[in-house]
Amino acid sequence: MGGIVAFEYLKMHEANNCSSIVMSSAPTSIQGSHDSRVALCKGIKEEGFEAEEIALEFQKRHMCRVYPMPLPLLKSLESLKNQKMDPNVLHDYVASEEEAKLSTPALILRGQYDFVTSSWTSFFEDSQTIVLSGCSHYGMVENEELYGTVLTTFLRDHDNL
Repeated sequence: MGGIVAFEYLKMHEANNCSSIVMSSAPTSIQGSHDSRVALCKGIKEEGFEAEEIALEFQKRHMCRVYPMPLPLLKSLESLKNQKMDPNVLHDYVASEEEAKLSTPALILRGQYDFVTSSWTSFFEDSQTIVLSGCSHYGMVENEELYGTVLTTFLRDHDNL
């Protein structure tokens, strides 16, 4: 959800000289992300997994390929479950291309096995898409070195770091 919030903020405040934006496994559509999850779970079921095994198998393949999941990630996900948020807040979200072609340079990251397969390239004049090999949704946890290198290089090139 952080990428969605960042994108919407940038659309309203791009003139404030934002140096760059990083969209990391962010969906352009919540429904599209949901549909992708459903299709991937259907494929897992067709492989012969029992109903009670499908969610865990999906998690291992498409959310975090490090098993068991690292404790900081588990704590973060648990914390989200405990938040008193309206589950429908972003339910109908679809990124609008009306104001598209933002001039802010964008790094678009996603894992090779990520369930979020949205493309943000049409929203930015200057974007670079990197698919993190061997990673799924939480590439920053699965391959910290690769993620850090890609991020550092982009920020160095665009944010004068």
